[in-house]
Amino acid sequence: MKPTTIDLMPTEKAKERKGTPAEVPRLEEKGRTKKFAFKKIIILGLAGVILIGGGLGAAAYMGFIPIPLPFLSSPEPAAEKPPAPQAIGPMVKISPLVINLKEERRRHYVKAKIVLEVAKAEWAEEVNSRVPLITDLIILTLADKRLADLRAPDAKENIKKELLGKFNQALRGEKIRQIYFDEFIYQ
Repeated sequence: MKPTTIDLMPTEKAKERKGTPAEVPRLEEKGRTKKFAFKKIIILGLAGVILIGGGLGAAAYMGFIPIPLPFLSSPEPAAEKPPAPQAIGPMVKISPLVINLKEERRRHYVKAKIVLEVAKAEWAEEVNSRVPLITDLIILTLADKRLADLRAPDAKENIKKELLGKFNQALRGEKIRQIYFDEFIYQ
């Protein structure tokens, strides 16, 4: 018997050897599919670029992406400079105070050390001479508070505003600029 070989995957040489006319158009078809695939890649790439560019343009137009375009924007007015921070004025310390709170059943108190910032240096002497009046205002204001009033999130700021208004009214003018708590304990 004669040995036979079977080619499962014909090579180019085998195709040339066989050379049947039916197989020649297949080679030309393969070249056309490569050209078609190349055109398809180019078209899809261009479509992707157009879609991405359009999406970015729309996002920039809607304000999602800030793109500075100096020739399109109107001139902005000069930004105002924030006011320079004021120098800290002279400080007047009030001696520590322990004040009973307005509670009926339980005994609660607040201990506070308060420091006053005077607006002008020449007013520091006047504020020092009025410390008893200021102490009295602190006691009357804090003694009228309940423990629940002091537990509120903005209680200290509200107390500062209230005391500042009372101090400046008693001193006849805006002589105290700020109130600081050195210590503020309640129980």
